[in-house]
Amino acid sequence: MKKKSFKIILLGIFCLLLVGCNIDYNVVIDSNNRVKENIIINIPNNILSNDESPKKALDKKIEGYKKIPAYKYYKVSRKVGKNNSILNIKREYSKLEKYADSPILNDLFENIMIIENDYYTVFKTVGDYNYDYFYGRVSEPIDPSKASSIKDVVVKIQLHNKLIESNADEVDEKNNIYTWYFSPEYTAKYIYMKYGKEKRYDIIIKSFIKNNIGIVIVVSTIVIGVLVLGSIFFIKRIGANKI
Repeated sequence: MKKKSFKIILLGIFCLLLVGCNIDYNVVIDSNNRVKENIIINIPNNILSNDESPKKALDKKIEGYKKIPAYKYYKVSRKVGKNNSILNIKREYSKLEKYADSPILNDLFENIMIIENDYYTVFKTVGDYNYDYFYGRVSEPIDPSKASSIKDVVVKIQLHNKLIESNADEVDEKNNIYTWYFSPEYTAKYIYMKYGKEKRYDIIIKSFIKNNIGIVIVVSTIVIGVLVLGSIFFIKRIGANKI
């Protein structure tokens, strides 16, 4: 009972920040079932505060997050724009089982089922999709889809392994990304993925370059520099030999 009460408090704080926002929930599961979780929240500046600057209002909300024990492992950054601000929340997990305890994932879904064996991995959300916390109860006289200022929650999961099957709303086979759309129109929805042990090396290489772009640029610059200097030396040597 204590756990449930804490979850309701946590969701309450979470929803206060998200009112009027679009939420992109991005996950990368690598070939070793390690997980990177990244939540991008687009917030209209006019709903942050009327009494202080968007920057100060957003900083206060971030400080509020840091006081919640469940969020202490998250890295939070923000970018304030002219009309909208971006809140970026990140965390990494050493294995899929630990990711199943993600407080943000559990804000969205009642339970997570994971099956791992020598042949495949199954990831599935089970139980209730926490629709009421975001949009209100369907039994209420006001239509939740009209009353709520939260319109869309987009969940994207990228795999480094080959997919076997899923119930994704949208499939990007080239980048191995699977997308689910949650909105006030859908009161019951779940995520299901089953993937094998076969690796997508094209995705792994792209991911490595993206995550190590600074190192890649430095190494590439050095290699190109060596090749250019080598070519100049070679051309000069050939010219000298002709003389």
